[in-house]
Order: sequence, then C-alpha cells, then structure tokens
Amino acid sequence: MVRRAIGLIVLAFYGYVTVFGIRAVLTDSSIGHGIAEFASNYGQDIDPENWVLHWRTRGIFLACFGFFGIFAGAAIFMRKRTGWLLLAMSSFAYLIYEWAVYATPFYAYAFERPHVGRSVALLAVTIGAVIAYRGSRKDHTNVLNA
Repeated sequence: MVRRAIGLIVLAFYGYVTVFGIRAVLTDSSIGHGIAEFASNYGQDIDPENWVLHWRTRGIFLACFGFFGIFAGAAIFMRKRTGWLLLAMSSFAYLIYEWAVYATPFYAYAFERPHVGRSVALLAVTIGAVIAYRGSRKDHTNVLNA
C-alpha cells in the first residue's frame, strides 16, 4: 500500500514537472521582452531572445526528466521493480544536468543556477530509490524456482 502511495506521489509530481517543462517550451517569445524590461528597472541588461532560448532549453530538459519520472511513478504504483531504477536515473540525471549547465559557458541566468537544497533533495531521492530498488528483490520470488 505504501508503494502505491509513493507511486502516485511520484506520478503526480513528475506530471507537474512535465507540464511545466512543456509550458516553458511553448512560452510566447514576448515574455523575454517583459523580463528584459523588468531587469532594466534594476540596471541589468538582458537579451530577450537569448533569455527565451535558455528558458525553452531548460523546459525541454525538464519535460524529458519529468516524462521518465511519470513512467517511474506508474511502475512504482504497479509494483514493478524497475520503477525505482527509473526514478533514481531521472533524479540523478537532472542533478548532473543542473551542475553541468552551471559549469559550462551556457549558464547565464539565475534560474539556471543549481541550488544546494534542491541538489541535496535530488541526491536523497536517488539514494532512496536505489535502496528501494535493491530492497525490492526480497519481495519477489523467482517464477522459475516455483
């Protein structure tokens, strides 16, 4: 019962992440001009087209990681062992993505900066999912030995 609840939570969370990513990709380019205008009030110069490119790129990656998270949540809900592995891979891949973007010249805006709290949470989810994956072996018997 607990696994099914965890599966539903994972499914709902990553469903939200996927929708957020898709909406970021479909963002109207006029939002970049609004951000540039807002930033100019604080003495910052932002190129609107470049900002939208970065926002959409981030949205593509969020949608991809969220898509794998949806599969992970559904698999966990259906009590499939591979769901934990998918969850671990998705969380760890997003963690690596955040720090990789920060380490490259592509990093330009504050929304691309990795946060320590989010990184710790992603690492905790990854470790917890790996532990659950390894522990789920005990719950299933081999059909060939029956």
